[in-house]
Amino acid sequence: RQMAEEFAYRLQAQGLSLEQYFQFTGMDANKYIETLKPQALKRTQTRLVLEAIVDAEDLKATKDEIDKEIKDLSSEYNMDEKTVRNTLTDDMLSHDITVRKAMDLITDNAKQVAKAKLETKDLDDNKEDK
Repeated sequence: RQMAEEFAYRLQAQGLSLEQYFQFTGMDANKYIETLKPQALKRTQTRLVLEAIVDAEDLKATKDEIDKEIKDLSSEYNMDEKTVRNTLTDDMLSHDITVRKAMDLITDNAKQVAKAKLETKDLDDNKEDK
């Protein structure tokens, strides 16, 4: 449902309604939802893995990170910081921050593994050259 709502919002921003989209594509709401299910499942699985990493690594969001997130969101959406703070709870912001930290942790580890593999390959190549 969230993906469908996001898509409808993007369509509206371009001046189209979801009904118009359905007319152009020959789909109806049920068919459209069915097309989203595989991607929604993948997103859900990814989110669950990231949340498990947050728990396993005991990742936390600091007050400073939450405050920065509020500033960034208010700037991005051209909103008053107070409005953002009243709209989003610290728990919501903390959750998003810690999930991003989990993604960063995975990315950093993947880069380290790739670098180590490259260094190992370079060592192997140098041995073969001699």
